[in-house]
Amino acid sequence: MQLTQNQIRKFQSIYKEHFSIDLSDEEAIEKGSQLVKILRKVYKPIPKNEDENNNEPAIT
Repeated sequence: MQLTQNQIRKFQSIYKEHFSIDLSDEEAIEKGSQLVKILRKVYKPIPKNEDENNNEPAIT
């Protein structure tokens, strides 16, 4: 996934606000891309058949 310049600048700003560290464009691209990958895995929908095979209630 390619981040836009606006997304890179926004990520740098948020990162600086939370960690008091300035990131280069390259660092922001790397860390931002890693964050997007993690979020895509975490927020991936649970397939219906996994809910049925699991005896616990589905998360809604």
